[in-house]
Amino acid sequence: PDPMLPLSVSVNGPLGQMTLAASVAAVRSQLAQLISLLTQKQDQALRILLQGMIAREVAEKMHHATALVDLMNDRLGSVTTAHGIGVRLRWRRSDDLDDDTKRTVSILAKLPDLRTEAEEADLRDALAARLDEARRLEPDAPYRHLIGQVFDYRRWHDMGILLRRSGDTERRLTRRTPLSEGEKKLVTYLPLFAAVAAACDSIAANGTDTAPRFLLLDDAFAKVSEDNHAALFGLLVDLDLDFIATSERLWGTHATVPALSITEVVRDADLGVILLEHSTWNGRVLT
Repeated sequence: PDPMLPLSVSVNGPLGQMTLAASVAAVRSQLAQLISLLTQKQDQALRILLQGMIAREVAEKMHHATALVDLMNDRLGSVTTAHGIGVRLRWRRSDDLDDDTKRTVSILAKLPDLRTEAEEADLRDALAARLDEARRLEPDAPYRHLIGQVFDYRRWHDMGILLRRSGDTERRLTRRTPLSEGEKKLVTYLPLFAAVAAACDSIAANGTDTAPRFLLLDDAFAKVSEDNHAALFGLLVDLDLDFIATSERLWGTHATVPALSITEVVRDADLGVILLEHSTWNGRVLT
């Protein structure tokens, strides 16, 4: 062709015949559309996969939580305070859930292998609807944040402490429960100690029976009157827990503790030295 004349290139294809520039623009537009469709399908598939995996994990967490509460109650069943007060934990579904959430929690409460296909479909639809609603309320929130809100199973349940006394029915512990200050401290510490003991029991049940049953108490039993210290140490012993406790005035030399190693830190500001004095307690004598 004559190099002095303008050159025209036409492209024939599925979109018909057009100039090269128009063809490039059309192909770019088509590619952008296809990429967008692919991304939407990938995103939908990923969400379904994630929701299924997370739903399974949440169901397992709920079952583990129930098993842990049962272990705590097994420990608490044989422990009472010096005043004959025992406690039991009650972990149950909250009363203020809406119908959709109740249905979701009921399905999640079943082990995944025991659910029917219809229940799995209902669960997927319910979780998807909850995520869509969470996204509508917080359009700029990251997906991880929404997942954490929608699947927070702790908000679906209520934990209560039930008190038991000899010859009386169980009553839930509230601010109005008639207890002395010392009794309140004891029944507050009991579930916390039982939680540690139950966690250790759970580890031992999985074959790691040599795991230490250990508790760290920094500034132990602060604001608890001294006449309750022996009982609190006794609760630790009853639950088969070992411990390190720090305190300015607490020695732990009570008959309820069969053995103890004590280190007292003595500081002399004038000499600029610190002295460590070691003692042992065998349940009767401090050496």
